[in-house]
Amino acid sequence: MAAKITNSWITERIKAVIDQHFQNEGHITETEERRTRRTRRLHYIGGILQTALFLLPLEKYEECKMYCYEKYGYDPGGCREQQMNIFELLAEDE
Repeated sequence: MAAKITNSWITERIKAVIDQHFQNEGHITETEERRTRRTRRLHYIGGILQTALFLLPLEKYEECKMYCYEKYGYDPGGCREQQMNIFELLAEDE
């Protein structure tokens, strides 16, 4: 019997991947290592959210994006200002 995959299930799985990333970061004290961590986070979380943007309806994508901001204080873009980027605007028209 095949599993029923819903947008809510996908959203929860994406949040689990975000949690995993932040839990595995560890504490870094060196300045250069912190810069590397920020760059890695930008690409990793950016990729996860880009996947969410293509898989999910816009409101579920926003839920994942705000989850990053509300739980971990990381703004992947537009959370504080409530602004959308060009990819989000294009997805809204689909």
